[in-house]
Amino acid sequence: GVHIILFNKYTWADISTPWYRNELKQHATRDPYGDPYLSDGYQYNTYTQLGGINTRRFAVMCPLSERWRTIARREFAKSLELEASGILYDENQHHGGVQMCFADDHGHTCPAFVFAGDDALAREFQADYQQRNPGFVMVGEGIYDMQSQYYNASYLRSDNFTSPGSSKGG
Repeated sequence: GVHIILFNKYTWADISTPWYRNELKQHATRDPYGDPYLSDGYQYNTYTQLGGINTRRFAVMCPLSERWRTIARREFAKSLELEASGILYDENQHHGGVQMCFADDHGHTCPAFVFAGDDALAREFQADYQQRNPGFVMVGEGIYDMQSQYYNASYLRSDNFTSPGSSKGG
């Protein structure tokens, strides 16, 4: 009677890994000079990460790249193989502030609006889970109205909002 929802991310690649250096780097969004767009990554409350020593920095992946979506779908298939009841696709359209990809080898126009790839990936994930597990639930963070055709539910992070009379910015 227990249903497991797995936490998934397909927006980033950790640049410290051999997988990134050997394969994933070619699927990262690129600036006009051909360099990958990078995110600051995450820092938890460890001495090394707070000191900037062991921060895991991320490359922003290009959802318009069909080759990247193929890799993401292989990773997504692992959740289906585990027979999870669904996934929570965190930061499904975050992109770390990147809006355009200038890569000329991703199979999209150059430059291309990165957010257009979010629908393609969600549509492909939906086709994959419908084929293998029609009862699968896919939840996305802050989906747009038209994306509700792919996602079963959405959530928002409430720490980004302020309450009346609060001095916290947001």
